Amino acid sequence: MLHSIYLEKAKLTLTDFREADFEVKDDRVFGGDFRDCHFDETLMPDRSVRNNS
Repeated sequence: MLHSIYLEKAKLTLTDFREADFEVKDDRVFGGDFRDCHFDETLMPDRSVRNNS
């Protein structure tokens, strides 16, 4: 299971993050940091679909 991630300038096409857990837990740093990324039909943990316009 994916708990944290840092991506920069990534191309995320048909990527499935539905089982990812980007929440803060027990004072440990968990999260999702996507900087300057391109999303195309990317499934996010909240079940939404992210696309760049």
